[in-house]
Amino acid sequence: MGLAIFETMDRLFPGKIEGISFSTTTKEVMATTAKRRMEERRCRLPNDQAIWQSFRSVRRSTTSLGQIRFDAAHAEKSDHCDRWWAFCLAEAAVEQGATAVHLVDLPQPQGKPIFANFKTMVL
Repeated sequence: MGLAIFETMDRLFPGKIEGISFSTTTKEVMATTAKRRMEERRCRLPNDQAIWQSFRSVRRSTTSLGQIRFDAAHAEKSDHCDRWWAFCLAEAAVEQGATAVHLVDLPQPQGKPIFANFKTMVL
């Protein structure tokens, strides 16, 4: 589902987009890194109940084959831990030493916008 978005964004902003495959291994590394950084108090989180609920909804379990799995229950009021995984992606980027790119610094694509109000939502 995210591959098409990545390909479009990479075409519009070459060299500014990095695709991440959400495999079991990458999810485990990202979640462990994020949890470690929180325990070390190396990140600040807003006082927002929706964010805290997203973080609390993630559960770590082990499958019968011994693989570690991170999942959250689907609920009508829940975001299925999207905020948690966004945080994990951001913390993984910090850990790798990624540089910040602000949307206003990117060249504006020509043609029809991909998402309505995309800039408003990201900023």
